[in-house]
Amino acid sequence: MNKLTVLVVVLASGLAASMPAGAVYNANVTGKVMMVITYADADYIYFSLDNQPTGLPCAAGYFAIPSSVPQNRRNQAFAQLLAAKETGTPLNIGYDSQGQCVEGGVQAHRVG
Repeated sequence: MNKLTVLVVVLASGLAASMPAGAVYNANVTGKVMMVITYADADYIYFSLDNQPTGLPCAAGYFAIPSSVPQNRRNQAFAQLLAAKETGTPLNIGYDSQGQCVEGGVQAHRVG
């Protein structure tokens, strides 16, 4: 197992454990990270994949990691997203395909 794989497993387990109780994780998609966006006045993270799911109830073209996720876990996911974008390594994203939208995006429950 290479170092990136180990990092992915560790970060994914931390992010998945931090999701709100009402959130529903029912789908996965694997793809390359195309964009990662943050704002200076907000605590959420937006990102998209090269094969972003379509036809979702919230009609967003991006995923969101909500501000309700503790900062250390958002930082871990952010680092993982940037590393994957830089290296072109595909990531598997767990999300809610039935409409759990946060911060205007499809809620990401798992990054890994």
